[in-house]
Amino acid sequence: MSKKNKTLYIMILTAAAGVCFAQSPRSLVNEGNRLYAQQDYPGAAELYEQAAESESAVAAYNLANARLKEGRLEDAVNAYLQALSLAGDQSGKLKHDIRSNLARAYYELSSQKTKEDPEAAISDLDSCISTLRDSARFTDDKSQTARNIELARVKQEMLRKMLEQQKQQQQKQQQSKQDIQDQLENQQQKQQQLSGQDPSEQQSKEQQQQLSEDTQQTLDQMKEHAEKYNDQQMQDAAKDVEKAAEKQQQAREQMESEEPEKQQQAKQSQQQAADELSEALKKLGEDGEEQGEKQDGQQQEDRQPQEQDEQSQQPRQPQQDQQQEQNGQPQHAEPEDIINKERENRSQRVRMIGEYKPVEKDW
Repeated sequence: MSKKNKTLYIMILTAAAGVCFAQSPRSLVNEGNRLYAQQDYPGAAELYEQAAESESAVAAYNLANARLKEGRLEDAVNAYLQALSLAGDQSGKLKHDIRSNLARAYYELSSQKTKEDPEAAISDLDSCISTLRDSARFTDDKSQTARNIELARVKQEMLRKMLEQQKQQQQKQQQSKQDIQDQLENQQQKQQQLSGQDPSEQQSKEQQQQLSEDTQQTLDQMKEHAEKYNDQQMQDAAKDVEKAAEKQQQAREQMESEEPEKQQQAKQSQQQAADELSEALKKLGEDGEEQGEKQDGQQQEDRQPQEQDEQSQQPRQPQQDQQQEQNGQPQHAEPEDIINKERENRSQRVRMIGEYKPVEKDW
């Protein structure tokens, strides 16, 4: 074989190898669908991601579905948005399904953020509602979309009420804490003054008794506050006030004695009580994150728009004809958790239309 022919032979082999190893978007989606059916969502997503590089709306949609299954909601939202941008001349059904599942992703995002950031959850529900409204343009059956919009609105209202309750609760908590701090500051100053007076005087004894009673009352308030608001800072400060109350009681007992040594010990006990009150004030004044759990309204379980059955949750597959793309899949509704007390007797069965059977499309 001549050198020229040998070179040509090598080039042909190289080209053939490229054909063997390069995968088309169609084959990538097929393989991704196989992994998706096996619930290997990360593996399927990796293949869909490669296919999506070909600017295929279907591949981007399948990738978004896989991310949704993985629970990677932010990534799912981004992939659905990419699918929307690529779905220019695709069928109205695909455009509807992309929007429906995008709305569902926004809804699930809101559920994730309900406890930590309810304001962000409300914003995600705004996106959910606007996306659902947009999806209604691409379907004749708008009843399910209307139900899902209502569900999102109900959840929004619940979150707004919860936010308002939280703000009111925080205001009450802060006011309670401030009142306790003011009382402790006043009691600490009085205790400091008493430690410099003659403990044998009747007036000093009476003042110490009254101060002990006031301190005990404040201690009770602190314990109640700490339990009600699960306030660790208040609980720690209460331990110091408890020590102060014990020192005050010692001082009262020592002040009743006429022995000079006991009188001196009474002054020391009074000073120690003042020091403990100062320590409590210091702890209450420290900056720190608010302790405790949010209120009961935040602990309610979220109701979610339902998925379709497992068959209709499959990604799309390549096909030779377009007929199967037009055929809807059987759908079913699952029971929803009750979103709040107002709707306890009106439990709804809701589903999101959108997770589509594997696409049947040629590239």
